[in-house]
Amino acid sequence: MHSGEQEPPQVEKERPAQALKQSEGRFRRLIDDLQVGILIQGTRSEILFANRAALGLLGLTEEQILGKTSLDAGAFAVHEDGTPFPGEDHPGPRALVTGRPVRNEVVGFYRRVLKDRVWLLVSADPHVDADGKVREVICTLSDLTAIKRAEDRLRESEARYRQLVEKAQDIIFRTDVNGFFTYVNPVACRVMGHPEAELVGKHFSELIRKDHRGRVVALLVSQFRQRIATTYDEFVAVARDGREVWFGQHVQLLMEGDQVQGFQSVARDITER
Repeated sequence: MHSGEQEPPQVEKERPAQALKQSEGRFRRLIDDLQVGILIQGTRSEILFANRAALGLLGLTEEQILGKTSLDAGAFAVHEDGTPFPGEDHPGPRALVTGRPVRNEVVGFYRRVLKDRVWLLVSADPHVDADGKVREVICTLSDLTAIKRAEDRLRESEARYRQLVEKAQDIIFRTDVNGFFTYVNPVACRVMGHPEAELVGKHFSELIRKDHRGRVVALLVSQFRQRIATTYDEFVAVARDGREVWFGQHVQLLMEGDQVQGFQSVARDITER
């Protein structure tokens, strides 16, 4: 075509269409390369698009997911407490109905092929047109499975610890960094004559006889300031009924990184000794 000649109308029409197609291709490649799962849902909450990360997280293929709705997924989803998570309550349909974003919903999804459950942090953002109608919803999926498994192991560990300390013959208790009881085992309650509800929240020094109180508090303040891992002391405590009980007490700092979170004590009634 010579300089100055106009292109045929058909060519002029095709160029914007080609540019749009190339732009959509680049967008799809960009979304597909993301490590976060992306789902796009239509006005009936049907899946219009799923990137590779979303397919991997859900354990599904494009053929299995495209066109499906959240209602189809309801039978495989649960809340954090294990109760069913109906499809209409999923983030996508809620954002579609309300026109408002839904943030950080935890969803457990059973993967039929892999025969396991993945835990997902799901958010949904509605796209609203000029008329105020929601045309589509974009959902993001992040994998929480490793975190949830770690939490489960921690809960199991804490349950085992609690069983051990509650069956122990020694007095075992914990305080926060300021010295207020956060946990007392049954032996501590029995020796001091206080129910657990009366001890938790009370400052430990209130149970120590006044002439011993200043010295014991000073030792623990020093332990805190100097980051001494363990100390031992003997002192007189006063039970609820006025009885005086000699304690031999080991106190350990409870650390998280370089921060003291509180104190843990293992004590024994040494009155007879």
